[in-house]
Amino acid sequence: MQDDVLAGAAELAGAWLASLRERPVGIPVGPGELRARLGGPLSEVGQDPASLIADVAAALEPGLVATAGPRYFGFVNGGSLPAALAADWLVSAFDQNAAMYVMSPAAAVVEEIAAAWLLDLLGLPPQSAVGFVTGGQMANFSCLAAARHALLAASRLT
Repeated sequence: MQDDVLAGAAELAGAWLASLRERPVGIPVGPGELRARLGGPLSEVGQDPASLIADVAAALEPGLVATAGPRYFGFVNGGSLPAALAADWLVSAFDQNAAMYVMSPAAAVVEEIAAAWLLDLLGLPPQSAVGFVTGGQMANFSCLAAARHALLAASRLT
């Protein structure tokens, strides 16, 4: 059953990516229609995972915007390239915690290498500290904390 769920999701994702060139980029439907397609009472019984994924994808499809398509000139959004999507699937499937080497040697080493590459790309000294955060909000918070630290350290020097 697990293979059917993953294969179905891969097939749906592939079909979506293949359709981007022809898809509209505007808002295709209103929120009311999407609520009607997705909502309803919570079921008392479970559903076959493969059919659930297919049903959810079908219900969402009219409300999806082709932000990764070649005709989208809206907000600045990421694009989903097949290699990046495949890597994201593996990251999710592997479900590793990179907090410490003992928790996942592979994840810890990948972060170490990515940090070195990032420092090289930015022309920063190799001994610089690097931290990977969980998302945009934590990145903003971390940058503000680092800036505050640098400002306070500089004010002590003068």
